[in-house]
Amino acid sequence: MNIVQVLKSSRIFILFCLSVALTFSACGKNGNQNNTQEDEGMVFRFLNEQDPATLDVNKATGVYENRILNIMFEGLTRYGNEGVAAELGNAERHETSEDGKVHTFFLRKDAKWSDGSAVTAHDYVASYRRILNPTTGAQYAQMLYCIAGAAEVNQSKPDKMKLELEKLGVKALDDYTLEFTLKYPVPYFFELTTHYTFFPIPRKVVEKHGDSWTSKKNIISNGAFVLKERVLGDKLVFEKNPHYWQKDAIKLDKVIAYTTKDHETQYRMFQSNAVDWLCSPVSKSVYPKVKDNSEWLAAPYLGTFFFSFNTKKAPFNDPRVRRALSLAIDREVIAKTITDAGELPAYSYVPKGTAMGSGKYTPTYEFSKNYKENIKEAKKLLAEAGFPGGKGFPVFNILYNINDQNKRICLVASNMWDRHLGIKGKLENNEWKTYLDKLKNVNYDIARRGWIGDYNDAYTFMELWMSSNGNNHTHWGNADYDDKINKSNYESDLKNRLVLFQSAEEILLEESPIIPIYFYVADQMVKPYVRGFYPRIQNGDHGKADIAGGKFNVTDNHPFNYIWIDQEAKKKYMQGN
Repeated sequence: MNIVQVLKSSRIFILFCLSVALTFSACGKNGNQNNTQEDEGMVFRFLNEQDPATLDVNKATGVYENRILNIMFEGLTRYGNEGVAAELGNAERHETSEDGKVHTFFLRKDAKWSDGSAVTAHDYVASYRRILNPTTGAQYAQMLYCIAGAAEVNQSKPDKMKLELEKLGVKALDDYTLEFTLKYPVPYFFELTTHYTFFPIPRKVVEKHGDSWTSKKNIISNGAFVLKERVLGDKLVFEKNPHYWQKDAIKLDKVIAYTTKDHETQYRMFQSNAVDWLCSPVSKSVYPKVKDNSEWLAAPYLGTFFFSFNTKKAPFNDPRVRRALSLAIDREVIAKTITDAGELPAYSYVPKGTAMGSGKYTPTYEFSKNYKENIKEAKKLLAEAGFPGGKGFPVFNILYNINDQNKRICLVASNMWDRHLGIKGKLENNEWKTYLDKLKNVNYDIARRGWIGDYNDAYTFMELWMSSNGNNHTHWGNADYDDKINKSNYESDLKNRLVLFQSAEEILLEESPIIPIYFYVADQMVKPYVRGFYPRIQNGDHGKADIAGGKFNVTDNHPFNYIWIDQEAKKKYMQGN
């Protein structure tokens, strides 16, 4: 039954109207009904869109988890502000050997867990051993493969685990000194340690409670804020951690992360002042209203939207079929009319301008921008694969996580494949956690995907498609591709490293286990009274002044340590609205 049929029932319609009236009277002009209590002190409220699938730093994989974990936890380093990619966090000092292979971090002795116990180097070692243990099932374990012995631990059999752990290049030299020995120099290693895969775990709590250590009654953390309340499908509430080593510098008393997937609802919450930051793209229908609004901004974002294939399942086990579907996508149409926030169509995979040492990444292989010629080639490839005009091609599913923009893009792609190739796809939407489970198990035909760089180097994109990567989720692997990416780690000549990446990307695009669609922008809305947020609103200039000065993080990470609310400016804003 559709919504029109439902509303024809007068009784249900009356109840529906009463519900809406109560909702909006509760929200009112200045936010939701809980704001009076929740907004005591300095509070920052934002929309995270999805419930985090996990609060376990060793098991997380997504953007929604990343935001939440960085509120609660802190690693050896942390995200900086005003364009600083990384700065010291839980560590007070860092040293690197002359050959770049040994990194030593000296921990702050006043760094505490939220129960008041000390954060030690042993907590870090325990975290890395746990994430590399294959029984943990960590999809991000490969993030640590630059550490000597890490791959061997992660790929070991149970009877060999103890032996391999003894060789792992992470050691607690004492309670407050942590030493990493790498397989090869990693010029971005300091920045790499900002990622949650390098966070510590509260060793004793995990030993006692196992995987349930992240339950509300058990969890402790070492970041600026601690979890005080979690209501699934609604919100997470965090309060300042009284044991945080830099607690006196934290201006926020509380952070509230609301969960709602509907973009129209998100926009209404922002407009009604129920939240201060809308960090997901607004609905396309409201772009005309916001593009001249100083609260809206779009900044460079290190990410690619793409589709991926289950390459073990026929007919997608044939690279001709995959390439045909890729060529049949009009990327210009999707980027300019479906999203329309400044996204660029992706004719290659790695975002142009991604860092490559002191230079920038540029692809040497791209799909043609001549769409008519692409369609001809796509039809030819599909016919060669045994499906002339789409005849005999099975109906396939297109998996996506619930989100109105994802749905629109999947619908448009499906229509393009139907119109030009004569093949039909059915949309399959799932809640975030279920969607992630299906990706992990490669339980799909075609899936909507996105990859956001974990750090600003092309390797964060290229390593994803190595055969052993836990986030690959396609069953695709290519020995030549793996070899080129592995060689890049030992290549000190930046020009040679670039050539290895470019030739590897050519293999990826030729075999097409994925279909790059567009490059993201950080499309969001921020209230003008929010301070310490980059890119921030500045003089009604849509954040352009900060962007021009380089004061933004292309990974769209905004440290809550630096954010605060200008109460006087907020008061004036509320009076004017």
